[in-house]
Amino acid sequence: MPVNPAGYQSVLMAPTKAISCMAREVISGGQIVAVSGAAGVVSSGINSFNAETDLLVVTGGSGTNVLGIAQSNVASGEPVSVALDGFFIVRTADDVDANTVLAAGGDDAVETVTAGANGADILGTSLTAGSSGAYLVLQVGGARG
Repeated sequence: MPVNPAGYQSVLMAPTKAISCMAREVISGGQIVAVSGAAGVVSSGINSFNAETDLLVVTGGSGTNVLGIAQSNVASGEPVSVALDGFFIVRTADDVDANTVLAAGGDDAVETVTAGANGADILGTSLTAGSSGAYLVLQVGGARG
């Protein structure tokens, strides 16, 4: 899989919001991940929810409801911390200009948003330009609040 060989790369020393989840498959640091469901039933009380065991994630592909960027390498069934916002070096599938809204694409890359997209796969905004197959700096959460 063509993920960043340097792994998870946070830049600009900005604070990053993250949540601990459970990996449903092998995940490499720096991969885009998506929510795959919850293992348990959540009741009305916060005591019924444990994100580390209940919130399941998989590597994100095009058209999925993306959550963020995995912060470490983990095996299936292990906890993984997922960055929900921040600034990261990611691979792009398209030629991209700076300040472009980007979506999660296949092969662990970002891509330009296509006309008619519902926004479920929007990941953020590019801060730098990047050529197809190369890397850029992405502000995760920059386009989706």
